[in-house]
Amino acid sequence: MVRFAHFEFDAQTGYLYDMSSNDQRQEIKLRHKVAELLCYLIEHRDRVVSKDELLGALWQHGEFRDTSLTQSIRDLRKALGDKAQQPHYVRTYPQRGYQWIMPLATDAAVTVDEIPASQDITIPKTSSNWLKFSRVHWATLTLCLVATAVAAWQLLPWTASKPPSASEHVVVMPFHNRSGLAELNWVELGLADMLSMVLRQNAQADITSPSQSQMWLLNANLTQPTSESDIRTLLNARQADVAITAAVRLYNQQQVLDFRLIHADGRIQQGSISYPSLPGEIYAVGEQINLLLNPQAMPKKSSGKTFLKLSSESFAEGISALEQQGAYRARRYFSAAAVLDPSDLWPQAYLGRSQVLLGEWTSAEQTLVTVAKHLTDSDPVLAAFVAVWHAELARRRGDEDQQPRVAQAVALAEKSEDKALKLLSYRLAARAAWAAMQWRDHQQWLTRARALSDNLVALDDQADMLFYLGNQANEGLEQSPWSDIRQNGLQLRKALNYYQQLDYRPRIADTQLAIARNYSLPLSERQQALEQAITAYRELHQPYELTEALLYAGFFHLQQHQGRRAEALFREAQTYAKTLGNPHFREMVRFYLAFAMLDQGLFDADQLKLQQAIQRMTELLPQLDNPLLALSTHIFLGWGYAAQGDTAKAEQYLLQAIELGDNGSAPTTHHYAVYSLMKLYLDQGQYQRVLALQHYPVTTRLQARYLARAYSALGEHQRAVATLAQFAQQFPHYWGETDQHQLENYQRLASGQTIPLQIEPQAHSVYCETEWQS
Repeated sequence: MVRFAHFEFDAQTGYLYDMSSNDQRQEIKLRHKVAELLCYLIEHRDRVVSKDELLGALWQHGEFRDTSLTQSIRDLRKALGDKAQQPHYVRTYPQRGYQWIMPLATDAAVTVDEIPASQDITIPKTSSNWLKFSRVHWATLTLCLVATAVAAWQLLPWTASKPPSASEHVVVMPFHNRSGLAELNWVELGLADMLSMVLRQNAQADITSPSQSQMWLLNANLTQPTSESDIRTLLNARQADVAITAAVRLYNQQQVLDFRLIHADGRIQQGSISYPSLPGEIYAVGEQINLLLNPQAMPKKSSGKTFLKLSSESFAEGISALEQQGAYRARRYFSAAAVLDPSDLWPQAYLGRSQVLLGEWTSAEQTLVTVAKHLTDSDPVLAAFVAVWHAELARRRGDEDQQPRVAQAVALAEKSEDKALKLLSYRLAARAAWAAMQWRDHQQWLTRARALSDNLVALDDQADMLFYLGNQANEGLEQSPWSDIRQNGLQLRKALNYYQQLDYRPRIADTQLAIARNYSLPLSERQQALEQAITAYRELHQPYELTEALLYAGFFHLQQHQGRRAEALFREAQTYAKTLGNPHFREMVRFYLAFAMLDQGLFDADQLKLQQAIQRMTELLPQLDNPLLALSTHIFLGWGYAAQGDTAKAEQYLLQAIELGDNGSAPTTHHYAVYSLMKLYLDQGQYQRVLALQHYPVTTRLQARYLARAYSALGEHQRAVATLAQFAQQFPHYWGETDQHQLENYQRLASGQTIPLQIEPQAHSVYCETEWQS
């Protein structure tokens, strides 16, 4: 007798029974061929069975074999209540064949001391005789395999688990909700993630989370449920050892977990575990599965530990909501779980994380400190989790002690051996290096992040890594000299596609903001992404990210010289910055408001705004802690005074800007200062002073344009031609149509013709110079 879902199938008689009605068997009549088909598919469920194989095995004779097979598949699906479009039992692979995908179970209970009696576990074999075994045989096999892991058991030579090595890689796939109840959809990510958390406490295994495995499936163009052969291919490609797939159903007032352990070497272990509440017994579930992975493992300290039923289900729902709907929706679940079971620290830690994201920083501090006080050495992953989010809280608040917290987060994350936490800690360290304009350190942290990916797997196959590497804070006037912004754009597009398929709203918003910041992408694409990110952050109730997005939206509009629109966005950001209390945000808002006024003064010919901008910047300059903002403010004051005709003050501030940037920490902004001074001298007819500035590397379009114009004004037209031609060859991606026209004009002048030259663009015409794409 074979059991699956709410059915029993007697392979000897060909009878199928429905057990869903009070455990009373209701016989479902099957035609002989349909029963044979069901038996054959179950027997060979570890692979896709081709149409030709089925015809050869079951329809050796007859003129209408194809039609009979097709009709038998339909009849079998009808008997099981299955659908071809959304299969639970028989999956069709176009041009390949059919596969049985529902895990099997028996009613044999395991009564091993380390495993609670409520477990129901089976590990069936694949020989052609397995359907003929009695329940007694199954119970005996199950007990022997789980209790002693006898590798030489003659009837199941392949099912004994070998102990994992220190580098064993276990992949937890998202679960399936087979209960028929939409309110239990949280098991797909929530329960699966809880299991991965429990398994991560086993230092012998490297655990890949359900959300990450979802990315792998998407990247491989695989859908769920996934065939065993496809999963093995995926495991081999990712250098992983075993995948855990599972489905949750309801039976006799129990939650039943039908699971499979699919090994890369071809072995399969499968069975069922039932409890009134699977989340409430997640430690026991995890321990039982861990014993199947490694029968020689000693039970962990968590043995016997349980959650309260309501607490555990609230926690699982919170994890699912956090991933897909954000912290605002998840917080209530974590709060409920923390109140219902104060002894478990994980719901409290996740509550603290949610409070950080929601800008509830006082509450977050209290929550994380409370959890930290009760930490023990038995859960290094939890300790790292708390340290990482405490460091993130310090960063968001702008605390002065950020660096020690980041260092502690990195140390504990590395000690935990948890990849996700190590990635988060490295991202924190990279952001700290970026804020300090330590570009080499920033690049080193990126390199360490790359090393986290599977050794032989392309990094751009992982959406989280794609987002991380693509979102290299390409914001404002400065950028890292090691940042490949065009490659970043490709990575971000791919990451966004993944997140949208999974409907992970918080990550979608984060990636959209990163796309908006990437000025190698088309302007229309960036503007749409930026507007969508702002809308999403409002709905997600994430004030920190919303403030970041509003600040960048204002900067975005400044590039198009829409100063009034930018000022309105900066003032909205100012409201959130005051509420959050982050000193960095407050400083940024003051800087950008003055910047918006300067833009209106320069491009709207608004003299009042121009004077207000100069006054605000003059007052702000001595108060700035950020060296990059101070450098930029000197340049802006140079532009402002030049527009007012005060060339002496303009020169003073631009010379100071060049001096401040001579240390090489902000090369992009330093070049702006250089060519701004060039333009000031060019407008005054001081051509030799323009040429004197060419000892700085000519890496921007405007430097080349101004130098060429100075040469031409001195009658050295051939030098003007050489200057522009060399720049066009070295930086073809910055070279434009108007630049080519000016080069041709210099060539005509060099040949003796007399023609008028184009007017040179202003130094402040585009704030990111030639980097932005239209």
